[in-house]
Amino acid sequence: VVWADVRSKEKPNNSALAYLLEFIDADFNAQQEALKALSTEQPEAFDYTLLANSNVLGERLTHTLDVAALSAKQRKRNLYTSWQMSSYTALSALSLKDAPELPEDKVGETLSDDADMTDTAARFGALEEEAIIDDDLLPKGAQLGNVVHQLLENTPFKRLADQVDISVRRDSACQRHGVKLAEPGLIDQLLQQVVSTPLSLSDPRFCLKNIADTQCLKEMPFYLALQPMDVSRINQLLETCSAYQPLTPKQMCGYLTGFVDLICQYQGRYYVMDYKTNHLPDYQPPSLIATMRAHNYGLQYWLYSVVLHQYLQRRLPGYQYEHHFGGVRYLFVRGMREGIAMSGVYEDLPDLMRLEQLVALFGGS
Repeated sequence: VVWADVRSKEKPNNSALAYLLEFIDADFNAQQEALKALSTEQPEAFDYTLLANSNVLGERLTHTLDVAALSAKQRKRNLYTSWQMSSYTALSALSLKDAPELPEDKVGETLSDDADMTDTAARFGALEEEAIIDDDLLPKGAQLGNVVHQLLENTPFKRLADQVDISVRRDSACQRHGVKLAEPGLIDQLLQQVVSTPLSLSDPRFCLKNIADTQCLKEMPFYLALQPMDVSRINQLLETCSAYQPLTPKQMCGYLTGFVDLICQYQGRYYVMDYKTNHLPDYQPPSLIATMRAHNYGLQYWLYSVVLHQYLQRRLPGYQYEHHFGGVRYLFVRGMREGIAMSGVYEDLPDLMRLEQLVALFGGS
């Protein structure tokens, strides 16, 4: 241990080692006696030697500077730029909260062709009759969302479907995020429903439980390089998307970063999926679309689609958007039911032309 004995008349030694050896207020002689005593009492741990210093500085060394010749270097560039690290959350904060509502004929336009609104709403109508979990027993707020995300990220979907005991992992996640439940098993039931709900009206086997972990990228991080742009240009590309709110003008460049909850592959197609724990009055398509728009999740999934599109272009040999890009699924987990296809699920398949325009806007190839 190298230790400098720094002291003055006004301030006695108060270093950490002095505190440990209990001589903060001791003068030099008392300090040395304490060290000698330690070496006597515990010779296996302490030894004491006082080293004499015979080096004496005989004269003051000086060097005269020409102060007049000194000058500060002049700044030649602007320190304030639009370059920044940004994210969906930062962009979403630019949403025009007083943006006009879409006309009724625009609502629902992002549902896929086989998702007829009337038929889908009829299927969702069974939710109230077949409710397995009392939504009001689950707490509201971001804490539950953190627990759900953590468990879905770290637990194989098949184990959740088979209701393998996850109590230790679940209780740890709840404690970490401050979630208290009168019935902790409700989260197990919720996750079992999430992974067992069909994510297609035409294919009942398309469920998370049928997707192996080897076909999943969970919480995939990304960085998109942004060329200098005004983010309001995004408005021009997404103005007809019913889940999107226009953004206020702002100059940006730098990097856009974030995490995609889930990218998975099913029957040769790749999907962007995001988990939402929003508490809604109901989970029928009109409510899902209204919530997507209110929180500007449309902006989020278009950004994530850009990420997946560029990722597949670079990593999947022979990639063709029409054959390999499966689309987007937003899973509102509170409304998902095993026996009702697409319950609590918002879907979209971004069109390639707008997607590539966004890629170019963000500075991609």
